[in-house]
Amino acid sequence: MALVNPNRVKETTETTGTGTYSLEGATGNFQGFSAVGDGNTCYYCCTDGTQFEIGIGTFTSSGSTLARTTILESSNSNNAVSWSSGEKDIFVTVPASKLLFEDTSNNLATGGTINGRNLATDGSKLDGVATNADVTATALPSALTGLATETSLSASDIIPVYDGGSATWKKATITNAALSGPTGPTGPAGPTGNDGGTGPTGPTGPTGPAGSNGSAGPTGPTGPTGPTGPRGPTGPTGPRGPTGPTGNAATGWNSVGSYALLFWSGAGQRTGNSTRAGSGLYQANAYAYVNAGYKNNTMSGSWRLMGQTGYYNGSVALSRIDMYTSVFVRYA
Repeated sequence: MALVNPNRVKETTETTGTGTYSLEGATGNFQGFSAVGDGNTCYYCCTDGTQFEIGIGTFTSSGSTLARTTILESSNSNNAVSWSSGEKDIFVTVPASKLLFEDTSNNLATGGTINGRNLATDGSKLDGVATNADVTATALPSALTGLATETSLSASDIIPVYDGGSATWKKATITNAALSGPTGPTGPAGPTGNDGGTGPTGPTGPTGPAGSNGSAGPTGPTGPTGPTGPRGPTGPTGPRGPTGPTGNAATGWNSVGSYALLFWSGAGQRTGNSTRAGSGLYQANAYAYVNAGYKNNTMSGSWRLMGQTGYYNGSVALSRIDMYTSVFVRYA
């Protein structure tokens, strides 16, 4: 990817928001952004006549788009402009901060840096360089060899030394840099001296380090099992299980699961889900008057009231027991 700034590049765009610009073709006597080249970048400016945006864009030939790679300056506090609907002009330009020009004093000036150095703030460092100064690899050795030979050097004078091992320059004094000559041959042995007396015993040396720990011994036998602890508290009741499938009503008379129309002798008012032993229930006819002295077959097992029983709330036939009649199911 290269930075390319071809001349006379201008198109229109109707892009909205802050996304990638969709280019709509060259205008007038200009050429399109295809002159930048697929994948290359360029300096661009986009404006609708009121707002503007200057930056570095990346052109993609497929779909003819220009991505906003870097925003350099804009009317939106130097952030990407969120464009509203309508046509905008977008063209290649060079920002003023990127120009190198000659000012009114015939000096070169720039709004940016040259190789990362801002000459406007640290260019004074070049003021000490003499006119026609030569600092080339040829000029420096000549300058050194042209110096007069010094005869009054001292041991503490500094000289430059190149370290061939680390490829770096170092400094050293004359004394530090002095080279030692080769070692001379060993001289003859001197005469053997008389044995001296036994010297005093030297001091006791320091105690040596502690030895390493020995290996671990075998595992001892397992101890007896302790007493059983007290029983813990009863845990909470588990969740209610799912409802079982609906059973089929029994069809056999007076059998568990069967239904029957019965009356509850002397019961008075009873509501649904009331239970009664079969010995207190009798077969009934919903429309027949049953004399209190006459009761049909006594039922067996245990029954549950599925409707509701009652009595006539008045002075007429207050003792009619057919008011106690309803549907029951045998559950045991």
